[in-house]
Amino acid sequence: MECQDAKYVFIPYNPDFHWVLVVIEPRKMIVHYLDPMHHKPCEDLKDIVNMALRISAKKTSKREPSWQLVQCPRQEGGFECGYFVMRFIKEIIFYPTIIASKVLQI
Repeated sequence: MECQDAKYVFIPYNPDFHWVLVVIEPRKMIVHYLDPMHHKPCEDLKDIVNMALRISAKKTSKREPSWQLVQCPRQEGGFECGYFVMRFIKEIIFYPTIIASKVLQI
């Protein structure tokens, strides 16, 4: 399966001992960012994901990736981020429209 064939690509990512979730919609060139601590994505992550999308879409799209911050529940303590990321994945798989209804702008 090619990346462009998938509806969503889930990327759990752990920058500096904190789990976040990047959800890519390759056909639309949209990147959704979910962070249970409500931080914005770091520039390194954005650069890597943008480059990967540009390479994979080189033949099919000239558009730049669009990043969207997704409103999600906030973790109360310092250790629940992994649980929240797994919960986000499950909710998006079972209720795909949920991600579009909670979009904030970066």
